[in-house]
Amino acid sequence: MGYAVSINDPSQWQVGDLIFFGNSGISHVGIYVGNGEMLHALGAKYGTRIDNVQWYDAWDGGVRLLRVRRIL
Repeated sequence: MGYAVSINDPSQWQVGDLIFFGNSGISHVGIYVGNGEMLHALGAKYGTRIDNVQWYDAWDGGVRLLRVRRIL
């Protein structure tokens, strides 16, 4: 469902877009909330939080931003 949005142009991202991270496949997803930030669950240790997308991409060395998708 939905369609791809450029990962290289965050100005095209809209609130509600899904932000996918991974290495060889998708292992983490967040929901874009605007202003470069996403809502995502990091598990019991870190909880559910809002983080900057670019910060998370750099923070977790095991994953990289792979896709942004807009669900219709």
